[in-house]
Amino acid sequence: RPDAEVCAVDASPAALSIARSNARRFALTIEFIEGRWFEPLGARRFEVIAGNPPYVAQSDPHLSAGDLRFETPMLFAISFVVTFILGGLTGFFNATIPVDIYVHNTYWVVGHFHMVLVSSAVSAIYAGLYFWWPKMTGRMLHRGMGRIHFWGTFVLMVLIFALMHLVGLGGMRRHIYTYETPFALPNAVISGGAFLLSGFQLVLVANMVWSLLMGPPAGNDPWGAKTLEWTTASPPPHE
Repeated sequence: RPDAEVCAVDASPAALSIARSNARRFALTIEFIEGRWFEPLGARRFEVIAGNPPYVAQSDPHLSAGDLRFETPMLFAISFVVTFILGGLTGFFNATIPVDIYVHNTYWVVGHFHMVLVSSAVSAIYAGLYFWWPKMTGRMLHRGMGRIHFWGTFVLMVLIFALMHLVGLGGMRRHIYTYETPFALPNAVISGGAFLLSGFQLVLVANMVWSLLMGPPAGNDPWGAKTLEWTTASPPPHE
C-alpha cells in the first residue's frame, strides 16, 4: 500500500530502535502492574535481599539471620530502604514514555523526587546521627524520644509524598499558585503534614539537649558492635 511504502521509507534504523525500546518499556510497565515482573527472576532477587536460604549461601550475612535490635538507628536505616524503594519504583514509571506523557510535569514528579531525595536521604542521615552520637559525645540519647521522632518523621514523610503522587495522578500540575476544588483537601493535608513534620524535628533537638545535660554514659561500645572503632573511649581522646 502507498502508506506502507511511505512508512518503510521514513522509518530509519534509529527511529525503529527507539520505537522498539519504547514498546519494550511499555511491556515491562504492564508486567510490573500485573505482578509478572517479579516472576521468576524478580522473586528470586527479592528472596536474596530478604535472606531466603535457597538463594543465599549460609555463610553470607543477611538481615533475617542476624540478632536484630530495633533501636532508633536501625529503624531509620530500615526507613531509608523502604522510602528509597518506594521512590525508585515511582521513577520506573517516569522512564516509560507512554506513562510519562501523562504524569510529566505533574505532582507525581514532585512526589517521586521528594520520596527519593528527601525521605531516603533524611532517614540515612538520622540513622548515622543516632548511631554515632554516643561515640561523639559519650552520652546516650533518650530511647523513647528517639522512637517518637522516628515514627512521626517516617509516617508523615510517606503520607505527604504519597498524597503528592495521588494528586499528580489526578492531573494536578506543578508550578501553580492555586488549586482546583478537588485538590484543595489533599493539598491542605500535605501543607499541614509538612508543618507537623517540621515540629517533630524539635523532638530530636530536645533529645540532643537532654542527652548532653542528663544522658547516661554511653561506654565504649553501647551497640555491641565489637568492631575496632568501638574499642576506643567515648568520645575518643585527643592525641
